[in-house]
Amino acid sequence: MALHSACQALQQGDCSSAVVAAANLILSPTNTTGLAEVGALSPDASCKTFDASANGYARAEAVNSLYIKKLSDAVVDGDTIRAVIGSTSSNSDGRSSSFSNPNGDAHEALIRHAYRSAGLDPSDTGFVELHGTGTFVGDPIEAGAVAKVFGQHGVHIGSVKPNVGHSEGASGITSIIKAILALEHKMIPPNIKFHRPNPKIPFEEAKLTVPTTAVRWPANRRERISVNSFGLGGTNAHVILESTSSFGVRSGQSLRPGSDVRQTSPSLLVFSAHHPESLQQMMQNYDTYLRAEPRNVADLSFTLGTRREHLQHRAFCVGDGKGILSASQPINSSSTPQIVFVFTGQGAQYAGMGMTLCENFPSFDEDLRKFDEELARLPQPPTWSIRGTCESRHRFSRGY
Repeated sequence: MALHSACQALQQGDCSSAVVAAANLILSPTNTTGLAEVGALSPDASCKTFDASANGYARAEAVNSLYIKKLSDAVVDGDTIRAVIGSTSSNSDGRSSSFSNPNGDAHEALIRHAYRSAGLDPSDTGFVELHGTGTFVGDPIEAGAVAKVFGQHGVHIGSVKPNVGHSEGASGITSIIKAILALEHKMIPPNIKFHRPNPKIPFEEAKLTVPTTAVRWPANRRERISVNSFGLGGTNAHVILESTSSFGVRSGQSLRPGSDVRQTSPSLLVFSAHHPESLQQMMQNYDTYLRAEPRNVADLSFTLGTRREHLQHRAFCVGDGKGILSASQPINSSSTPQIVFVFTGQGAQYAGMGMTLCENFPSFDEDLRKFDEELARLPQPPTWSIRGTCESRHRFSRGY
């Protein structure tokens, strides 16, 4: 839902880019107890999606995010592009069998709307990532809706929840991240814990295939993944993702002309850590990274210099796009700069404020006189003026 809202904001010009983030932290047993009482949780804490033994889901924590912008802007800005969003859509279940059960008709309408609004053909899609919590009732309803849309030509289906659990409000982005990685590797990941097909899901009739081993991308399908997700109260969302190669660019490569040329000019890299061994390990890790991604040396220099805290143990080196050169000896800084907060505004003044400055620093007193002269030139100047150091002291003693 957050991604859908962000895409709408981009289309309407409300923003030029967006960070779509979600988090699920289990801080108390309250929700777990409630979900267990209604039978949503698996007694053995395992999501067995699409399997006949499915008996609920396992709760999980997650913190994840996506950075999105218009494809045209990403091209102009030379951004690294991991995947392309073809369409997003959302709706609500309306009337359903119960508060927590999904509505198959609403899911089918949602998926068809996503493809219709983007002008895409569902039969070209190679893989559908389902919400797939692993409940005996919910899985057949969702899979049944997918079967009605994709079943004529068949499709691979899967869910990431058997691998990482159900992170609830953050689970949608988790599924999208899995889909992006699948597109990048051109592989359909296996679905673990799938042994006996759920008899309520029309696998054979709708040609739904749950891979149990990694499968190469079907040659007769586009590099496209549908990601389906729904909430406990009836909110549904669907996202269609396309691979970068569908748009003529290698995954992780910038679309800016000439952007893949290696940078050979030296860049300063600064490192810091809490411990000398951590510092050495950090430098080794970045050396390995630069040898694998030499064109990112300038970005790495900027990030390390301006977006990282500078800790006690420090070192620097020069990177030329082929690795780390001329590494310095580690430096042990005796003190780490502290952040100072200055609060100004109403209420910051007090009686006698500035008097000591006037007494001990003639330059401050002189500056104050100059300000007084400028204020006196106003069409309606203040009714007071500074007439010598004594008068300025008097004004400050009154709390000016």
